[in-house]
Formats: sequence, structure tokens, C-alpha cells
Amino acid sequence: MKNKLSILLPLVLIFCFPCFAKAEKTIEIYENKAVTEKGEASLKSLPFLYKTDRENLYIPIEDVLIPMGANLGWDIQRNAEICIYNGKTYYLYPNRNEVEYNREFLWFGAPSLIKDNRFYINEEVFEYITGNKLEAKAEVGEYGILTVVSESKKAFLNGREMVFEAKPYSYLSKTHIPLDSAFVACGYSLGWDAEKNAVVCYKDGIYSYIYTTEGKIVADGKEHSFDYTPVYISNVMYISDEMFRVVTGFDVAPYGTLKSYKGRDTLADTTRTDAYRLSGSSVVRGGGVTVVNGFGMELVSFSDSDAVKYAGVISAVAETLNDDIDVYNILVPTSAEFYAPLSMYPNQLHGIRTVYENLSDRVMPVNVYDTLKNHTDEKIYFGTDHHWTQRGAYYAYKEFIELKGGTIDDLYTFNNVPSYNHVGSFANFARGTAAGNIMKSSPELLERFIPKFATVGTVFADCAVTRPQYTVKAVNTSNNAYSCFVGGDAPVTVFYTDAPSDESIVIIKESFGNAFATWALHNYKKVCIVDPRKFNGFGGNYAQFNLKTFCDKMEIDDVVFINYPVVVASSGIRGAILSMK
Repeated sequence: MKNKLSILLPLVLIFCFPCFAKAEKTIEIYENKAVTEKGEASLKSLPFLYKTDRENLYIPIEDVLIPMGANLGWDIQRNAEICIYNGKTYYLYPNRNEVEYNREFLWFGAPSLIKDNRFYINEEVFEYITGNKLEAKAEVGEYGILTVVSESKKAFLNGREMVFEAKPYSYLSKTHIPLDSAFVACGYSLGWDAEKNAVVCYKDGIYSYIYTTEGKIVADGKEHSFDYTPVYISNVMYISDEMFRVVTGFDVAPYGTLKSYKGRDTLADTTRTDAYRLSGSSVVRGGGVTVVNGFGMELVSFSDSDAVKYAGVISAVAETLNDDIDVYNILVPTSAEFYAPLSMYPNQLHGIRTVYENLSDRVMPVNVYDTLKNHTDEKIYFGTDHHWTQRGAYYAYKEFIELKGGTIDDLYTFNNVPSYNHVGSFANFARGTAAGNIMKSSPELLERFIPKFATVGTVFADCAVTRPQYTVKAVNTSNNAYSCFVGGDAPVTVFYTDAPSDESIVIIKESFGNAFATWALHNYKKVCIVDPRKFNGFGGNYAQFNLKTFCDKMEIDDVVFINYPVVVASSGIRGAILSMK
């Protein structure tokens, strides 16, 4: 495969290999000058070596060829450097191995390059144009281009294919690459200096130190400072293109749009909103339901101890999974967090923050709190049901997929089939009470957005997905209950889609995850939904489920744990999740 810009080749090329006449002279190249037949020429930019299958000496074309009598310019239409020498016109294409002469394209072993906004040619092209050889008479540094490919572990070092241990990311507006893979590919030996808390890089007698907890690199005895540090993503240390260049001299060039990594958000800077809180002028309670001005809600909170335990459970299960699987955790507040009168405020924000602060580095927390807060003027929760709406789940999913570096179409572009007869779970929770009667007599809007890439899903009873039970629709428009989403709660549900993706996801959830899962059908070829309450002894369900086994069998790329506060406070459900490891 050619380097990243080779796709810009014209559809029809005439390839031939240049024939060289016997070289007339040898041009001597030093660090800051070239000695030509017409005297010395000052080099304003350093020459360098660029290794493909051979070592290529490169010079800045302007600094050497103009003193030799060449005329240079830029052809905007061709996007090429024009070189007129001895009455002949050549077109030199950046990042391509071709030189155009007399309407023919001549192929060379290495491309022309632009480095630091200056155009460089290699010794082979120089000899073809001038008939002269280049010879380095001083030590010349090495330069290279590491091209990383979007959504892939593939990379190309000076055009040679290699494979990273993990995918590259875009972070802090910089390309971040796996440190170990990148440096080893460039010929470095790596070690660890415990006293400095730094990665040691060694090559050609030169030591460099990359400090893991400071924005500092010492390369060949020179200290370089940064306003950020290397970052760990799924237990892999990543280094920025800027840091990589300081140590190696190599540029990093992304091909395609890289997945975005926003960093860990502990909600430390998140605050609550009181914009849509109910006044509490009418409060009726019954069956665990609090009805405030006709709006039902669960006043759920959980302790710091429960938060730490839950974070430990999620982290422990995540540690059992293969390193190439990305793991996310989403905690969804209930409607009471945003709408309960201040006198009843459950402060789930504090609990969610405690969970996120205690998750291991193996798990990426997703801050859906802020995005829900920003949409509290919309129907993101039901008034007769403990669940959120599919609209609320959309905003949370959008936050998740954008954290991954993906996108989802705007909500208004999805077909919405509404029902105005939804009476939710609170009518049953509070049955026989005044609160239950209010809920039963308060039918409300149920929006049902139809996924664009949904297909029929299959419910399975086992981890091995060998015991199919029945099929379900992603969104059932004949169902007026919350169970219209992915058929409600089931042990394992698997959807295959024709979405333009090659990735697979498993969503580990209680019922809040059902509405969330309908949106995943837009970005994944395979969407698996697993309810831990259906396995490993919880509630008398004794079928066994091991998450690593499942992920290996289903070739999972992403794992999302999504729950609401009741799960955090429940030792039983926490235990069911932990039993999955």
C-alpha cells in the first residue's frame, strides 16, 4: 500500500522507471551547506535520511537547485513543484513517488516530501534531474512519517505497513498513538526508570526519557516541556504526535478522522440545575412513588459506600476483558434529580460523581448528567413511569457516541410514531393508593423513534447464544408500554444491522438500557443487550453468564455498563454484575 496521499494519483498513469546517465559530478552535502560545481550553497533547512527499503538522502530543493541554475515554482492545478533545469520541465508531486516529465510519470523508490513547509527531494530524483550524485559528508539526522489509519490498528512507517497494539485517538487536538508500538517500530529499545517515573527510549547511543506524570521529555540531554502528559486509554499508554516528534524526529500523519478521546470526566465541575423544579404545592405518596403536582418520581439516593462498591464491581469485571475492548460506564439519574422540589432533592449528582471518581482506568465514565440537564425543558422522562424516554436516551447516546469519535443523525430526522395513551410503571407500583390512582388516570405521550438500521432481534436464554427463544422488534409501534423498546427485559438480545460499521457492542443493563440500545443500532453492525438480573443466581435465575466468554464469541469491540441509581444501591444486582467476571 502506498503512503497516505497516494490515493490522489490520476486514474490513468504511464509508469516507467527512469534511466540514469553516468553521473557527472558528486555534490557534497554537509549539515548546513552543499558544495556544488558552482560553489557552496547555504542550506536554510537541514538535510535528512528517510528510510524505506533503503536509506534515502533528502535535500531542500530550493537551497540546492537554484544555485545550480534551476528555476522553481508551484503549479496550483497539478498541486506540484515545477522544476525547470537545462531547458527541461519537471513536475514533482509531494508525498508521491512520481515525477512527471514530457507527459510521462516516472516512478522512484521514495516520495518527494514537504517538511516544515519546505519541499524536499531525494538523491535518486536529484540525480535524474541534474545528472549529479549526492553524498553526505556530515552526520545527517533521520526523518520519517508515521501514517495512522482511522478506526484501525494499521499504520505505515515511511510507507511500510505495521500494526499497533491499539487504535490511535484524537485527544487535546493532537494525534495520540500507542507509545510502545510506535517506538519499537522506529527501532527504539524501551525500558523503565522507576526513580524518574519515566519511560526510557534508547537508539543509536542516545537516551530519552518520557515522564508519565509530568509534561516533560528529556531527549538527548535536552528538556522539553508540555502542558499535558501521556495518557492511559484502556491500560495502554498513549503519546502525542508532538511528543513523539521531539524524541524521534518523525512526523505523525492521520489518514481519515480518528476516534476522539475526551479524557476522563469525573463530574467534578458539574453542577445541578433548578430551572425546572416543581414547587411541591401538591404532594401525594404511595408504593414508593412520590407524585408532585401530578408528576410521579422515585426519590432515590445512594451512599458513598455503595458508590465505591459499585465502581469496584464495574472495574473488576472490566479488568477480565481483552485489552482491545473499550469499556464505558453510564449512570443515569432519575427524574427526581432535575424535577423534585429542593426540599426533596436526592442529590444523585454526588453519588454519580463518587462512582466516576472510583472507576479504574480500564473504564471510561460517560457524563450524561450534563447533557440531560441541558434538555430538562424537553420530555426526557415520563411522568407516570420510573424510566427515561427514548428522547432522553437519545441525548445520552449522542454523548457516548461522540466521546467515541462517532456521530448520530439529528433526532428530528428519525421517524417518530407517538402514542398518547402511555400509563407507566408507577400506576402498578402504587396500585391501590391515591398516588397510584393519579398515575393510572394520567395517560401521557410515548415517543417511539424508529431506528434507520434496525433489524429483527433474537432473544437467547444462554451466554453461548445457542438457545433462541423468540424474536423482537427494535421499536414496536403497536406497544404503548416502555417494553416497546427492544422487547423489554430479556437475558440476551442480539440485533444484526446493515449500519455502515464493522463494530459490535454489548450493553450490560437493567431496563434503562433498553431505550438506549435502540440508538446503538445506528452505529454498530451487531448490538447485544444483556440483563445481569437474568443470570448467575439473581432472583432464582441460575443460568451462567461470563462476560469475557461472551465478548470473545461475539467479537465485541465496546462494552457499555448502563444503570440507574437503584442498581448502585442494590447489593443483589451489584453481585449479579460481579458474577459475570
